[in-house]
Parts: sequence; C-alpha cells; structure tokens
Amino acid sequence: MNSFPKSERLNSKIKIDKLFDNGNSFVLEDFKVYFSVSEQKVPSVSILISAPKKLEPKAVERNKIKRLIREAYRLNKTILTTKLVDRKVEVNIAFILLKSDFADDKSVEQKIKLILLRLTEEI
Repeated sequence: MNSFPKSERLNSKIKIDKLFDNGNSFVLEDFKVYFSVSEQKVPSVSILISAPKKLEPKAVERNKIKRLIREAYRLNKTILTTKLVDRKVEVNIAFILLKSDFADDKSVEQKIKLILLRLTEEI
C-alpha cells in the first residue's frame, strides 16, 4: 500500500486544466492545495506537485523538495484513501509550494498529514 505508482500521478493536461479552473483550493502552512472531486466507477487519487522556480532557483533543491513531498504523501496517503474506499469518486490534488525553507523531512511529513486530514474533511 505504501507505493507511488504512475497511475497516481496527475499528468493529463485536460484534468490539470479542469483542476485549476473548476477545483477548490485552500492554503495550509507552506502549501496551496487545489483539489477536485468527480464521480467515477473506480475510486482513485491523483496528485501533482509543483515547486516554482521563483522560490527555489536551483533545480537540485526544487527536485529535493518535490521528493520530500512525494515521500511524505506516499507514507500518509492511507489517511485519504481509507475515506474513499466506499465512495466511487476520483480525486485530483495539486500541491503548490509557497515557501521553500524546510528544516527537515519530518516537518514536511507533518504538513502533508495536516493537508490530507483537511482534505478528508472537505471531501
């Protein structure tokens, strides 16, 4: 269950446009989170992670931050998926970084947990 397969990555341009145009959003700590929920036959969750170049000009640091976010999501995605097992919905989520100063991976994981908990309440 603690894996991050390609099917969980949001890479469809149509879905991404729909997410940013029609989706809901909230800001929590260092992240802006966009999410959209739609009815489907099979429940699924797809995510997109963005670290803007304006915040972190070095690609190495941007990639490191995205890896930390991806790993924190991978470890804690059961918070969200257990809620969606009985419902037949597709959830698309975008994590947009607002600040790039993270002390360590534990702080990132804690923030992702808070975001997932809030998402379960809003969905």
